[in-house]
Amino acid sequence: MNNLPFIIAEITFHPREGEINPTVSGARYEGYMPHLVVQSPEVRQAAVENNEITDEHLGVRIVDSPFKYRLGESAWFTLVLLYEVNYNALIPEATFTVREGPIIVGYGKVLARGNSVEEAEKAVISN
Repeated sequence: MNNLPFIIAEITFHPREGEINPTVSGARYEGYMPHLVVQSPEVRQAAVENNEITDEHLGVRIVDSPFKYRLGESAWFTLVLLYEVNYNALIPEATFTVREGPIIVGYGKVLARGNSVEEAEKAVISN
């Protein structure tokens, strides 16, 4: 994972329909590899044209998450930007939805970005 950029983001994951206990271990999210779509957090459906999703999906991996997390509430997560694609839109203050394919499972905002976890953490502290 050397030389890959990281972001720290405030994310809210939606509770799943029928979920009884919305409090989960943060470890549930470490290693989770969703996609982010830079857009308003109010969006609740994927853009589809001719039966194809047209939103630009940016692959990430969560590498750090809170010890305990309550679904439906916001928390800070550290994500690594995994692929050789254009992640330029994921800058501080950018908003996004979190996707599992076409399904929107959460939303968030980028708080900081850096070329290492330490650099991203310093950027959060200095803001």
